Amino acid sequence: MSDQKEESDIPPSQLAIMKKIKFEDYLEAAPENKCDLVDGNYIIHSPASFRHVELRQFLVIIIALFIEKYELGKLFSENFPIKLNDKNWREPDIAFVSQKNLDKIHQNVFTGAPDFIIEIISEDSRYRDEVRKRAEYERLGVGEYWILDPESYTQSTFLKLKKSKYIEIEFKSGKLETSNIPDLYFKSEWIWSGKELPNILNIIKELGIV
Repeated sequence: MSDQKEESDIPPSQLAIMKKIKFEDYLEAAPENKCDLVDGNYIIHSPASFRHVELRQFLVIIIALFIEKYELGKLFSENFPIKLNDKNWREPDIAFVSQKNLDKIHQNVFTGAPDFIIEIISEDSRYRDEVRKRAEYERLGVGEYWILDPESYTQSTFLKLKKSKYIEIEFKSGKLETSNIPDLYFKSEWIWSGKELPNILNIIKELGIV
C-alpha cells in the first residue's frame, strides 16, 4: 500500500510529548481508514490499485473458507492493527492467527505475533514491505511472511522464521504452501498467469473446501 506521508525522524520537541502518550490513546485517536503507527505518527494509506484489491480478496476468501472449515484459527485483513511496541503498529494486508494465539486478539488490536502474514506490494511500498516490515515481523516472531508482487512471481519473496531469523522459501513445484496452514496451497499459475484470477468456486472445490 502506498502512503500519503513519508516515515521520517521525529523532532525532539514532538518526541517529548509522545513519551507521555499511551498506546491506548493512539488507538482511540486513530483515523478510520487504514493506517500504520510509525514512531508515534499515523501513516495514512492511499487507495490501492484494482489488481491489489482483487488479489487480496481472492486470497482472503480462500484462506478464510479453508481455516473456517477446519477450525484452524482466525483471519483478518486490513484495518486491524498488530502491536509492535507502544509507539508502533502495522495493519497487514492479510494475517492468520492460529487457535493457540487467539487469546492475543482484543477488541481493536492484536498483541502477539501472527502465525502467517501476507503483504501485497504496491508501486511505492517495496522498500517498506521488503526491508522495514521484514525486520519488524522477524523481531516480533511472525512465523511466516509472504511478500507478493502482483505482477511477478520472481519478484515475490517467501520467508519462514528459523531460529529467530527469516530464511527464504523456494517452491520448486510452483505450488505455494505454508506450514502454518497444513494442506492449503496456491498454484503460482493462479496468481501470475498474466490472465484474470481463476474462478474461486473452482479453487475451493480443488482444495476440498466444498
